[in-house]
Amino acid sequence: MRGVHGGGRMNSLKQLGLDEKSAGKFIMDNEIVTELKVENEAVEILPSSEAIEKYGEYYFKAISPDKDKYTKMVSDGSVNGYFIRVKEGHTIDLPIQTAFVITDDGLKQLLHNVIVLEKNARLNILSGCLASAYRDMHVSVTEFYLDEGSYLTYTMIHNWARDTEVYPRTAAMLKKNATFISNYISLTRAKMIQSSPVAYLDENAIARFYSILYAKDGSKFDIGGIAKMNGEGSRSEIISRVISQDSDVVSRGLIEGNANHSKGHMECSGLLLGSGIIHTIPELKSSVENVDLSHEAAIGKLAEDELYYLMARGIVEDEAKSLLIRGFLDVGIKGIPPAIREQIDRAIDIMAVASF
Repeated sequence: MRGVHGGGRMNSLKQLGLDEKSAGKFIMDNEIVTELKVENEAVEILPSSEAIEKYGEYYFKAISPDKDKYTKMVSDGSVNGYFIRVKEGHTIDLPIQTAFVITDDGLKQLLHNVIVLEKNARLNILSGCLASAYRDMHVSVTEFYLDEGSYLTYTMIHNWARDTEVYPRTAAMLKKNATFISNYISLTRAKMIQSSPVAYLDENAIARFYSILYAKDGSKFDIGGIAKMNGEGSRSEIISRVISQDSDVVSRGLIEGNANHSKGHMECSGLLLGSGIIHTIPELKSSVENVDLSHEAAIGKLAEDELYYLMARGIVEDEAKSLLIRGFLDVGIKGIPPAIREQIDRAIDIMAVASF
């Protein structure tokens, strides 16, 4: 085993914007290390094993256990994870933090998470994942159930090891006037990351997917987002910033307009470094007349004139490249609290500085 123990583990968690003491659920390998002691009657946090007994009806409603071999693996296996429920009308101001850590070589970490927001509830979740082992695998099923008028931001910051395989399976069910903002940040090498979260939107619901990806040193990323706008007046946005440095990246997106007066926009910007490959696959689909769907995509390289300008101002080349990368990765995510914005910025700053 090659682990991130003691100070090393804590330093890695801080890079993700997390600390061990504040994690709502801290799972190392397949063991719960710490749990948040909730003294607020507005929110309930349980291990998934306990929640299955208490709230079994919430599980595998958004994602079928037979969707693929990875959901089947979670359904059939002994899993960890968390259940979070915010009660009707309550707002949880401070972000609830979760952390998943892999330290054992060859480990398969299986997780099943369920987040439930009752009517007009509001919550921010910050989730960090990191690995320091060889030939490990992270497989998770995460389901979101957002009742009418609820609001959730869900931010994932990942720091994987070079041999890690990552297979998240995520779905969100949004009722009338609900809002779901998903932020996914992965800026370190991984053997494979395959993820395409899906949101199902009822009337006037809003779903936004933001991805910030830096694939390097032979990584393979297949990342996407799907929004199915099934309710009138629903809106969706899928925006990604992708850097491929000697790696292969597929950036997918699908927006379906299945109800009148729905509106969706998709945008992917890619930056190639070295011999990287970026393949964008934007899809728009409409089954009714009054919808507004759009997409745009661009792939390029570091702007030489901007690089030369910075170097002419006395900035060394590697630092100049890091500054340009930092600016490229800034998506300008909307609708998240300042605390989450600061943690995202911190993670991007650390990774951009370490790029050269």
